Amino acid sequence: MAEKIFYTNLHTHTPLCRHAVGRGEDFCRQLPAEVRCIGFADHMPFPDGRYGLSSLSYAQLPEYFAYIQKASRKFPDIEIIAGLEAEWCPELGKDFYEEHYFSRGIKYLIGSAHYSAFNNAHFYHYDTSDAAIVRGFVDRTLEMMECGIFLYIAHPDAYLLPFKQLSNDLKSGFTDIIQAAKNLDVPLEFNCNGIRGGRQYPSMLFWELAAEYGVRTVIGSDAHQPDDLYDKSWQRSVKILSGLGLTPCNEELVSDLV
Repeated sequence: MAEKIFYTNLHTHTPLCRHAVGRGEDFCRQLPAEVRCIGFADHMPFPDGRYGLSSLSYAQLPEYFAYIQKASRKFPDIEIIAGLEAEWCPELGKDFYEEHYFSRGIKYLIGSAHYSAFNNAHFYHYDTSDAAIVRGFVDRTLEMMECGIFLYIAHPDAYLLPFKQLSNDLKSGFTDIIQAAKNLDVPLEFNCNGIRGGRQYPSMLFWELAAEYGVRTVIGSDAHQPDDLYDKSWQRSVKILSGLGLTPCNEELVSDLV
């Protein structure tokens, strides 16, 4: 039987986002002996309530910290890091993120493009194949990497979700994102939840190109329940990355956070 390989998972959700389940201590119990650290990164709330259907509310931030602190008290030998999976809103600027999140104890942000703004409306990328909105995902991802506040970029190929076939336009987005990640030295996440859900991402064509460029890679469970953390999707993802010659840099990132 092949040896199972574990890295610190930094992409873990809580019930506060309303589409995940499990107590913080339940996630800690799920950690293998080789891993004594976990990062929680639930969907970031905004004071104005934008994107609120799938995130905790801004008023719940103290509750989010309490959720993590309770797990820390129950498992004092485990390093638990408070992060958020965050949208980038360029009109708010970097100071907004410092004031509302980093200064309140958030240690890291995972950049995640779920929405783009057009004509003062917010469009969810994964429900549409509209070319402008799809390109909006790519452009927003490029902006996230350029702004310099995100630890890494989650599921950078998730804009493929509505599609059954790859067009040249979709493939051109691969190159734009991967070249920027290489030039800016921003890690990209191989997302286990895409495999777990049988989705169109992670895309092997995307990750074969990422391997050619030598992009730094993170493996993220994107766990929405404790059993997700190091499940078959995780082990399959590790095997795929190994076959591509990519070694996740999770521990390198963690060392800068603790």
